[in-house]
Amino acid sequence: MKKKALLLGAGAVALAYGGVLEYFFDFAFKRDDQFYDDPLDFSYQGEELAEKKKERAELEKWLAESKTTNGYIKSFDGLDLFGVIIENNATKNYLIIVHGMRSDHMMMLKSAYEFSNLGYNILLIDQRANGKSQGEHMTYGFKESIDIAQWIEMLDNRIADCRIALYGVSMGAASVMLSLRNKLPQSVKCIVEDCGYTSAYDAFSHILKKDFKLPSWPLLPSVLALAKRRIGVSIAEAAPIDALKDNEIPILFVHGTADDFVPFEMAKKLYHANKGIKKFYPVEGKGHSVASDDPDYYQNINSFISDYL
Repeated sequence: MKKKALLLGAGAVALAYGGVLEYFFDFAFKRDDQFYDDPLDFSYQGEELAEKKKERAELEKWLAESKTTNGYIKSFDGLDLFGVIIENNATKNYLIIVHGMRSDHMMMLKSAYEFSNLGYNILLIDQRANGKSQGEHMTYGFKESIDIAQWIEMLDNRIADCRIALYGVSMGAASVMLSLRNKLPQSVKCIVEDCGYTSAYDAFSHILKKDFKLPSWPLLPSVLALAKRRIGVSIAEAAPIDALKDNEIPILFVHGTADDFVPFEMAKKLYHANKGIKKFYPVEGKGHSVASDDPDYYQNINSFISDYL
């Protein structure tokens, strides 16, 4: 009887642990289309939410009145990936704007508007498993970085002698940095990464501790092993800090000093890991993905990009 009770207890623990793994796998990797019903509600409240919705309506009107080209490219593994080019025929300078986790190109409209007014052509993309792009799972830059290389190739084929800057925020910043592993073409002149993480492993470890009060071991290795079986890649290899070690493309590191989602210390580590030309732009008092609220944000970034485009 005692042995049977022990076996039942062990089975219950294993079942419970399996349920925990499923929860964190879905939380971290699975596509969530509910987000797109009203994504601003996920980030803002009260008067700030009302202001952001008003701004969003104005930006959508601007986009509708702009000269745009919408379309898809096929990813290396067969997914249809969506992008929008906002055209400025006066220049061959292009800025590829890459959003973060559970977001889409529409959440980057403010940046598109500001950079368009500064004289750039804009390519807004939906990363895989987000927005209008296909895919069921995010890979935190592992596969997304290859997708970015394909978007660059599309621009190179479409526009002779174009000059490209990459700009990514949060997971988008990680995707942009990880794209350096693909030996980017000469058309890519510089990179701006805003609040990117040193590695997916480091980011998950921090979130487990901060939001769930849990240690990394044994949960995180178990979740990543489950992800490897289901997604087919090692998410632990999504480490932008490693991609920077031989980088020779000029890069600007932007990070809010009050970021508690991707800690500011990660930006310092990324900056010091980078081999080549680099600049550090700490944005005082700003949290995660909101450094752009700083009034000097776009001019400071434009000053960096214009040195190389």
